[in-house]
Amino acid sequence: MKRTIPIPMGQLLVGLFWIGVAILTFMGIAALPAADPGGLGPATFPKIIAFSLLGLIALYWFQARRDKPVSFFKSEARGSVLKAASLVALAYASAILWERVGALPVLSAVSIIELKWIEGFGWMKSLGVGMTLPIGMWLVFTQLLGVTLPLGLLIWFY
Repeated sequence: MKRTIPIPMGQLLVGLFWIGVAILTFMGIAALPAADPGGLGPATFPKIIAFSLLGLIALYWFQARRDKPVSFFKSEARGSVLKAASLVALAYASAILWERVGALPVLSAVSIIELKWIEGFGWMKSLGVGMTLPIGMWLVFTQLLGVTLPLGLLIWFY
């Protein structure tokens, strides 16, 4: 059966959604000041994320032209849809708990939960990566970049 458009409809709609997110990002940072000479402005990082998102959409659509369409109603696709929904729920939970609980505990918990229960890795690998990655990210942001991350529950130790 010949498709009328080269990209399957599901992948086309997902890509259009993310293009909308990128456009909203560009609209949201339009009022922010431009970068200073010799320094980065507040709009730099969101602009990098939005352009990266547009690049990923182009790659996604290019890949979608080669593959057969994904049906979300077949049993083999249900697991990947559930995995994606679980990752989105984890992202929202981490955003809600970020300030109250703190960056390091939230990153550790999210990493371990994602690796153990969503990806299905063993406990040793989940705990090893789930503790090393957040501590490394904490050190990079606080020590190298000078960005203050929320302490949350760790405020008791300072």
